[in-house]
Amino acid sequence: MAAETQQKTAQNDTDNKESKSAFDIINGIGEYLFTVLLTAISAIRAAALRACDTVGRAMKRLGGIFAGWFRLHAEILSRPFERYSRSIKLGNARVRKVREEKGALAAIPARVKIIGKVLFGKRGIAVTICNYALPVISMLFLFSVVTYANNQTYAVQLNINGEFFGYIDDETVFTDAERMVQQRITYMDSNTEIVTFEPSYSVAMVGYGSTLTKYQLADKMLSSIDAEIEFAYGLYIGNSFYGAVVDRDKIDQTLEDLLDVYRTGNATEKVEFESKITYEPGLYLSESIVSENSIIRQITSKKSVAAYYTAVEGDSPIGICSKLDMTYEEMAALNPGFGADTAIFIGDKFLINQEEPFLAVTVTRQEVYDERTPYETVYQNDSTRYEGSSVIVQSGERGTDRLTADVSYINGVEVRRKVLNRVTVS
Repeated sequence: MAAETQQKTAQNDTDNKESKSAFDIINGIGEYLFTVLLTAISAIRAAALRACDTVGRAMKRLGGIFAGWFRLHAEILSRPFERYSRSIKLGNARVRKVREEKGALAAIPARVKIIGKVLFGKRGIAVTICNYALPVISMLFLFSVVTYANNQTYAVQLNINGEFFGYIDDETVFTDAERMVQQRITYMDSNTEIVTFEPSYSVAMVGYGSTLTKYQLADKMLSSIDAEIEFAYGLYIGNSFYGAVVDRDKIDQTLEDLLDVYRTGNATEKVEFESKITYEPGLYLSESIVSENSIIRQITSKKSVAAYYTAVEGDSPIGICSKLDMTYEEMAALNPGFGADTAIFIGDKFLINQEEPFLAVTVTRQEVYDERTPYETVYQNDSTRYEGSSVIVQSGERGTDRLTADVSYINGVEVRRKVLNRVTVS
């Protein structure tokens, strides 16, 4: 019995030694970590002080006041690290004392308490970090708010007939869109009730790119009408709407063919329609959509118009009639007194009744031509004759200038001439 008791006592001593050994290891690891942390804090503090000294010496030329101010704030910044260092040293000393007096198990709560105080105490690491971080976070938040506000734009909120439609840059967007819509419904039956749009405006702050263009707004306005709509291409000649088509290929080819009639292959030549022709893709009422053939018939038609012919150098009555393919009687009917003996001067205008294409074509090209120049006769008074008599000292003769000019024609009739260069030939 005594032997068993001794054996149990020995076993308990062994277990206690192993338990103490495990606690000692844990306590040693904790102490080692605190020592490492203390060493790191001390190194950071020493490095900060060395940096402050270096900066202080570099800034000494700017004055002792600035260096002192910098050192003071550096010391203020380093004080928390000094406090943590002292707290860790004191904590390690207390933990060692508790371990010596009460054993390794009693040292664990003491170490946990020290860690909690260092990290989360009133002047702990967490509180200090918050004291430094919160102003930075506040500045970042303020910067984010200002940046967001700068990225916002003010726009006009548009309501039409009491219904919200979107945002526009200004009221002219609605005005232009309404004009486009009214043009797009030109082909509606005359009995159809006139469509009206009553806008109301207010100012709103929206994100970038949130406003509608006049084309987008026109499509939305058309979509709000209780009528059948389709996607098509609206044909505009100048500012006038001539209808919408689903396919534009045949029309484009016809327009090119009309221009080809006036093209000569001259490198300086520019051939274009007098009126600008554009397409506006979008939504159109079904009544506004016409066939390609009807548009082609219209743009290839001719119209009779009154026009004027301006006489140029070398023109004569018979020459003008030949140019215009008209008789004396036809010219006289439009220009009373015109006949074979009519005197023609440069710049004279004659009314002509001319058939023009529906689409006027402007051709501008460079032309080189010769122009006769007037001569000057020099006279000198002759004292051997009656008073006021003179003799010719030098007789002049007509010269020649070679001109280069941009000459513009509309439907084959010259409308303007701009001289680019003049060289005297003789």
